[in-house]
Amino acid sequence: MSIRKKHRQSLFASATELAFKESVDDYLVWCESEGVEPEKPYSGKFNVRLPPQLHRQMAILAKKRHMSLNSFVEKALADEVALLQRAHKNCQAASRELAVSRLALDLLCVFKLSTYP
Repeated sequence: MSIRKKHRQSLFASATELAFKESVDDYLVWCESEGVEPEKPYSGKFNVRLPPQLHRQMAILAKKRHMSLNSFVEKALADEVALLQRAHKNCQAASRELAVSRLALDLLCVFKLSTYP
C-alpha cells in the first residue's frame, strides 16, 4: 500500500472519529437540555444470582435439550419477554375494546334517555 493511500485512510479515520465524537457530544447536550437520561449501550452480559437448586435444575434441563446453560437461559428470558409483550399488547387491545364498549353503552343510555321523557 502506498504512503499516500495510508495517509488518506488515516485522515479519513481521523475525520470519522472526530465526527462521531461531535455527534455524541451533540446528543449529550440535547439530552441535558431536554432533561432526558442518555441511553447507554448494553454489553449483553450480566450476572444473575440464583438459588443453587434452580441453577441445578436449569443445568439439567439445558443438558437434556443439548443446549449450553447460557443458551438455555437466553431462550427462557427471550420467551418470557415475548410472552410479556404479547400480554401487554392484548391488554392494550382489551382496554381499547372496553373503551369502545363504554362509549357504546353511554350512547345507548343517552339515546334511551332522550327518547323516553
